[in-house]
Amino acid sequence: RTSTSLLPPNGMHMRMYGSERSYFSGVVWDRNVIDLTDAWAWPAGYYAKTEFNIDSYGNLKNGRKEALVTVENLIETNAAMMDFHAFNEVYAPVTLDSVVALFCRDRQYNHLLHVLGMRTHWKALTGKRL
Repeated sequence: RTSTSLLPPNGMHMRMYGSERSYFSGVVWDRNVIDLTDAWAWPAGYYAKTEFNIDSYGNLKNGRKEALVTVENLIETNAAMMDFHAFNEVYAPVTLDSVVALFCRDRQYNHLLHVLGMRTHWKALTGKRL
């Protein structure tokens, strides 16, 4: 499982977590390949912070369970927003087969080189070209 975000239609106008300088790259997962049956989702703008709010047994803590919404609800909410989408968090079981792309949030040369290096490393590990 990993924390990820559910992009709005066309993947546009979404505020991403963290600053571009600190979090300049990312992974795109194919939602149709991931089994979202047991995924945990929180509403747009909610700070789920799963890295701090799951105990060693895999249980949610600090009110995170009470704030859960369905993935379907999150999809509907994303579709209804037009201009701006707050970040959201979905904690889902991802697989190597569900990775479809890597991205860079800015055009800084060293960040672009980093993402290209990730792409090369990915191909060496999986044989899959992104």
